[in-house]
Amino acid sequence: MLNPILDKNGFEKSKEIVAELVAKFENNKDFYTSNSFKEEEAKIEFINPMFEALGWDVHNKQKLGPSFKEVIFEESLSIGKETKAPDYSFRLGGQLI
Repeated sequence: MLNPILDKNGFEKSKEIVAELVAKFENNKDFYTSNSFKEEEAKIEFINPMFEALGWDVHNKQKLGPSFKEVIFEESLSIGKETKAPDYSFRLGGQLI
């Protein structure tokens, strides 16, 4: 994981990015909470940047192989007798967390 929060400067930058995302949302709350704003837009504008600020390699910038990517989108997971596909699955060293 390219974790920017492991040092003080990275932690401060992460806080700054998350604060900017919160301010962006608050400044346009009516639009972002309307039916016009779609789930995929929320992922692109807010969720992915937040996870990146927290140190996750959302777009596989490390160019890891499929088994070792940190973030998997809509991965099929067996949970009990059901198969689920969460929007995001997170891995460290290839292990689902």
